[in-house]
Amino acid sequence: KDRYVRSLIFARDEQPYMAYLYGSTLAIGRTVQDVEEWPDRIRKVTTDQVKAVAARYLVPHHSTTGYLLPKTEN
Repeated sequence: KDRYVRSLIFARDEQPYMAYLYGSTLAIGRTVQDVEEWPDRIRKVTTDQVKAVAARYLVPHHSTTGYLLPKTEN
């Protein structure tokens, strides 16, 4: 989480990234304030909150399993 927040903060030094971040956020109906508060909001997320969301949505009967097998010769 800390690494992600740091990357958000450092990315603000790059003009193209900032244009992308603000543009994409505003395009989906969010605000400039949302972008500015994002690092603080991420810092407030707890491990227990992440576990609760994972338990709710990452359930085995909703998953799809795939197998990657080596190509066989005919």
